[in-house]
Amino acid sequence: MNAGAKLASKKLGVLKQYFSLQLYKAQIRPRMEYCSPLWLKSLALRRDEYH
Repeated sequence: MNAGAKLASKKLGVLKQYFSLQLYKAQIRPRMEYCSPLWLKSLALRRDEYH
């Protein structure tokens, strides 16, 4: 019984990691890639203000 619970827990952990990676690739990374040019421009403007 205990071995079955460990195996199920291990498989659940693998699924959780896989789901988290897929969620990141589908939802988070595209938005960060889309916004990165905007952030770079903003950082360049701020840098120029300080120099």
